[in-house]
Amino acid sequence: MASSNVPPVLTCWKDIAQYLGKGVRTVQRWEQDFGLPVRRPNGIDHKSPVAAHPEDLDTWLQTRWSARKRKSASKNPISADGASQSDSIPLTYVIQAAQDLRLAHRTLVAETSAALAALIRTCADLQEIKQRGLEARVSPRIPLGQAPVRTNICRS
Repeated sequence: MASSNVPPVLTCWKDIAQYLGKGVRTVQRWEQDFGLPVRRPNGIDHKSPVAAHPEDLDTWLQTRWSARKRKSASKNPISADGASQSDSIPLTYVIQAAQDLRLAHRTLVAETSAALAALIRTCADLQEIKQRGLEARVSPRIPLGQAPVRTNICRS
């Protein structure tokens, strides 16, 4: 990791983190959990100034971290010709399936909206019938088309 413009001593968490290519909190956690070689003045604990030598950090990385085998970028990568490597479905079919699903979703939303509107009308009719029944005991009957329509839905 050492480059020509790296100072001989890194004197703050920000410099150490930048040198390692990580965040400040990550390298602080590495010090606590994994023993990242960071030096502090004697007799002062965790809120003290820090210093680290790039050579110490490089050695620590080489001894504490091992290279792992790289896995493919995704479980189902798409090849250059648009086909998935695992099941060989062309990308155009996947796009068409997504468009079909989107259309089916729109249709379901429209049908649900229509059913909800019909339910609201039914509730209004039932409330009107209920209101007529109460009014019939007190006053003469009002024809169905002339009764006031209430906007609250199915409330008793």
